[in-house]
Amino acid sequence: DTVIKEPENTEKILALTRRLENLEYASNPQVQAFVIMTRDLAQLRFNEARLRKILVQGRELIDRGAWQEAMTVYASGMDIYRDDFFTRGYGELIEDRVNQGIRDVEGAVESFPVLAAPLDAAAAEMAQAAGQDVQVARLEETFTRLIPLLDRLIALQGNLYTTAAFFSTQLDQIRQQDDSVGDRSFLSFAVRLIHGRSAQQSGDEAEASAAREGMIGVLEGYWNSLLSGMENSVAEPANRYYAAALNQARNRDYEESRAGFLRAGTYLSLPLAMIDKQGELERDDSPPPVSLYDRTVPAEKGKDFLLYESFRRAIAWLVEGTDIGARYEGDRNGVNTLESWRNGSLGADEALLMEEEFRSRAFTALADLDALLDQVSAGTEELETLQATLPEEGRSQDIFSRYNTARAFLRSLYSRIVEEENGSAVRYFTVANGELRNRIDERRGELEEGNRLLQGIPRDDESDTILRYPAEGLEILTGLEPGLTADKERAEALLSRYAEEPPENLGKGELRVLHAAAESMAAEIDSLNLRERGLAADARTRIAQADTYRLDGDRLFLEARNALDRNNFETARDRVQRAGERYGASLAIQENAARRAAWDEQLMNLGNEINRIENEIVIRDVRDLVDNARTSYFTGNFEQAEELLVRAQNRWRVTNVDDEPEVLYWLNVVRNALSLRSGRVIPPTAPLYAEMSQLLSEARINYDEGVRFFNMNRRAEGLVKFSEARQKTREVRLMFPVNQEAGILELRMDQVTDREAFDASFERRFREAVAGTRPNVRSVEAFADLQNLAEINPRYPGMAAALARAEIDMGIRPPPPNPGDLARSAELTAAARRIVEENITVQFDVALTQLNQAIQLNPNNTQATGLKVRLQSRMGGGGGGLDVASEAEYQTAVRELQQGRPLVANAIVERLLQNPQNRNSIRILELRRRIQSLL
Repeated sequence: DTVIKEPENTEKILALTRRLENLEYASNPQVQAFVIMTRDLAQLRFNEARLRKILVQGRELIDRGAWQEAMTVYASGMDIYRDDFFTRGYGELIEDRVNQGIRDVEGAVESFPVLAAPLDAAAAEMAQAAGQDVQVARLEETFTRLIPLLDRLIALQGNLYTTAAFFSTQLDQIRQQDDSVGDRSFLSFAVRLIHGRSAQQSGDEAEASAAREGMIGVLEGYWNSLLSGMENSVAEPANRYYAAALNQARNRDYEESRAGFLRAGTYLSLPLAMIDKQGELERDDSPPPVSLYDRTVPAEKGKDFLLYESFRRAIAWLVEGTDIGARYEGDRNGVNTLESWRNGSLGADEALLMEEEFRSRAFTALADLDALLDQVSAGTEELETLQATLPEEGRSQDIFSRYNTARAFLRSLYSRIVEEENGSAVRYFTVANGELRNRIDERRGELEEGNRLLQGIPRDDESDTILRYPAEGLEILTGLEPGLTADKERAEALLSRYAEEPPENLGKGELRVLHAAAESMAAEIDSLNLRERGLAADARTRIAQADTYRLDGDRLFLEARNALDRNNFETARDRVQRAGERYGASLAIQENAARRAAWDEQLMNLGNEINRIENEIVIRDVRDLVDNARTSYFTGNFEQAEELLVRAQNRWRVTNVDDEPEVLYWLNVVRNALSLRSGRVIPPTAPLYAEMSQLLSEARINYDEGVRFFNMNRRAEGLVKFSEARQKTREVRLMFPVNQEAGILELRMDQVTDREAFDASFERRFREAVAGTRPNVRSVEAFADLQNLAEINPRYPGMAAALARAEIDMGIRPPPPNPGDLARSAELTAAARRIVEENITVQFDVALTQLNQAIQLNPNNTQATGLKVRLQSRMGGGGGGLDVASEAEYQTAVRELQQGRPLVANAIVERLLQNPQNRNSIRILELRRRIQSLL
């Protein structure tokens, strides 16, 4: 009754069916068949009612743009008949494939909101960015981030299409095997949930064509909403920049307008890219795509594509039009070219180029505009053809609006260029003549500068020195050659340009005057060329002379270096001096500051090296001579000690300006000793040496004979011989009162004559001699007597000590250092050692003074003498080489002295010594000594 009376009440029918199944007689086949039929029919009607509700609700949500809610609603029906399907035993393979399809659908449902969130955010970001003055790169970057999301959305739609197609195919196969299945299958309901209702099923054909239903409809509707919004977002700034650029182009602001057009064009790449991406979205009922400008475009986007593409192509023509306008306009106003050149704001070449290109630029611009207008016409025809391929609703005259605007702008530019052209010839030739005049004046100035460098420039000081620069002058002169050649060519080209002018224009007015001036300047260029060649030949001759001196100086310098390697210092110094003279001669012809500095450095360095190496040898030689002189002195060989010290002094002066203090000290000591010893021994060089030697010889003979007589007990005869001997010794002592040999002979005769009396008087003589040598007396005779007594009796008590004390008191031997002197000497040595070892060069003079004091306090301080050698080697000797200028002045001073003008020579030397580098030069100081000896 319920089935018949209430067929739509599916819930009641299903409940009654379940009750029937629970009755005992339900096992009756007829009852079972009725129950099964009734239940299936009721279930089908129930599920269809549920499906209709889902489809209607889903469509409402799609219409409101509630995409995620719509997707959820559609997905809620995916359980219809699903359990029933898997209980029918279709087989594991089919069940697995259907399960995979279900998972794909569920994955699409789950992925959609995950994708929608960043897509919505990016679309909003693009909309916000498009409303501001931003770089298109920001929009492109945002769209680039969208692409993988859009691709995933396309993939979701593809999966849904694939799943629905599989479900449909599988359903057909099942129906072929069981025609009773009909729509009572999960596969049938799932396909309808994915695709939604057809137009007939929805009952609203217009609505159905406007918006697709089902899960695919959700994705497609969301897609269209998303991309159409983004298209509008990026199209707005393109229109804005386009309008501003067009206004700038009409105002001849071509650079800015070009940038604006290009910027507008860059925005158009985005909607075109979106349309390309739209083509990737599948639709099962869409019309076939159309081919527009070699691109496949969805039919429904054909109009939009042509609008954007025509917009882009019109912009390209406008950009080219602004380029033509900019090339034509240049960066100057033709009327002001001549004024700009005259006030220096525009170069002549640029002015000439502007005037020369004025007409050709105009004709080129017109030709370019003709070609461009032809492109616009051809593009318009092509656009008309392409638009005809679209459905009627996709056609619009708005598509041609950008083309029409571009054509109007280009025709306006064409008309204006045709109207502009006048006054170029006079401006061109005025600038060309003026530039040639300027070049000639410039060449003449360069010629005079080259000649000035060749003849010489006074040095910037108080001297009368002339510095000559033939090489620099030649460089200027030779640099003139291409310039004069170019000027000649320029003059000839200018005259040729005059010849190209119509005769009626050239023979009258301002052009005739300009032509005559150009001919005169061409002749002037020939005159300058002849003079330049003569001066250049003179400069080359002088440069060759300077190079000859330079090479000779290099040779002498190398010889000096080789001589130094052989320790041939005299030759090395000679070659350094001569090299400096050659370098000076070279610089006198050709000044070169860098070369002068280099030569000065190498001459002075080599001179200093010569002096340093020789000084090290001198220091060692002087040390050896001083040590040997001390040895000779302490052995009593004063003459040899003096000779060694004099040699040391002379050797020291080879490389040093000041005398060596230690040598002076010992010379003073030795000469003091020699002064006391003067007359004790008669030197062979003495005037009376022969006579005195004869007397002493005869005295010795008489003494020997007297001793022999005393030994023979012939006293009287011995006394006679002693008397004769005394006569001889007295004659010697008359001339040489302290003669050692005479004094000792007399003492020996007293000793032999009366030994007891002699021994008794020896003590008295000894005391008197010692008293006479005290510092307050310092008697030469007493010191001689003490020496004689020591010779007679060296073992006499106190004799050795008295003699040593007498030598100290008489000043011929340094006193032995006392503990205080030893301590002070060691202290000074230690202080000097710290300076040397720490290499405190500014205190080397202090260290040397300390060492000299230490050696004087303790002559046996070997640490001080060794350290002194090291220090003197580091300090070097007097100045070595001279720089080129100083060498030249030194030679001038020598010539002045040789020519008998010592005052002039002295003034030059004093000027040389004002240079700190020359103050220790031995050569200069020696020359000053020679000069001052004559003043």
